[in-house]
Order: sequence, then structure tokens, then C-alpha cells
Amino acid sequence: MASETQYKLKPKYENIPLRFGSSVLVNNSNITEEYAKELLARPNGERFFSQLPEPTIQEPKEEKPQRKKRSQAKKKTTVDEAAQQQAEPKAQQAQEEGLPNAEQQ
Repeated sequence: MASETQYKLKPKYENIPLRFGSSVLVNNSNITEEYAKELLARPNGERFFSQLPEPTIQEPKEEKPQRKKRSQAKKKTTVDEAAQQQAEPKAQQAQEEGLPNAEQQ
């Protein structure tokens, strides 16, 4: 059974287990794309092969123009800004009534 893939194992790696403890032994007569990809996924997996298919160059996809994000209707305030905003009306009210500054109390 001749293999139809472009992957060829080096002679010393014929009958290599597909993964640790696997009963599947991979050789040039039974290698498939899936077996080859699994062997390539191992650390330094290219060392098992004497022939690899040439990588196909994929043309970059045309990028769609990015849409503008919606503007936030209400500005998010931090805790400090919220406390300051609450303190300002109290200080104005205290000045109108002639009381000492509410922030100093």
C-alpha cells in the first residue's frame, strides 16, 4: 500500500510509534497527513522526516474597514471624581448660608 502523502520518514525512524505507548507504528507505507502532523507536533518533530511538503503560501485576506465604536453617552467617573462632585454642591450651599467650609469639617 503506497502512501499518497508528500511526507517521507528517514530510514532510521521507520516503524516509529505514533505517540508514547501507542500500538500504531508509522512507516512510509502507512503514513497519512494526520500521522505526519502528529509526529510534527512532537518537540523537534521535523527530525523524523527526510521529505516534507512545501508550505503553501496563503494570500492575506482583505481586511474589512473597521467600524467606529459608539461613543459613550455618559462619562464613567472614578470614585475620587464622584466624591469631589458630591462635595462641590455642599460647599456652595455652605458658602451661601455663611457657614464655614464643609470640606474643612
